[in-house]
Amino acid sequence: MNRTPLPRNGDAEPGGHRLTAVAADRRGRRAIRRIHDCAILNLTGGPEPPTFTASWSAPTRHYGQPFTAELTFSEEVTLSYRTLHDHAIGTTNAIVTGARRRGGPSGGNRNWYIDVGPTRGQVNLTLPSRSCSSQGAVCTRDNRQVEEASVWIAP
Repeated sequence: MNRTPLPRNGDAEPGGHRLTAVAADRRGRRAIRRIHDCAILNLTGGPEPPTFTASWSAPTRHYGQPFTAELTFSEEVTLSYRTLHDHAIGTTNAIVTGARRRGGPSGGNRNWYIDVGPTRGQVNLTLPSRSCSSQGAVCTRDNRQVEEASVWIAP
């Protein structure tokens, strides 16, 4: 293993940044120490992007009747109502009969109404996580895909 020592005595490391470690003892007192004589690791990819999520709000029971669920994204997404209606949402024991933005076309792409027609039994609505290049993918403008979100609705 190749080890590259970092500069000592508070000098900046390559790139002009100082590396420090912050720790607290049992009483909550902070101790700050410079890190020196450590290996520099080449990390690729940088920090993880923030999580992009979706959440469902739906009735707990459907009684065999059509119902409307609400789907909310934590960020703006790049998709049309047709993509959401035809390809993005997976269903069990139901069909998606409509998808529209809450607040109309000027309401942005974060909040949606999803119209659902149950066919029998317990209904499941799923927004799966798909690669942004896949049909029905729900992604942000910077190509982050949504984490999977599901909801079960009893008959």
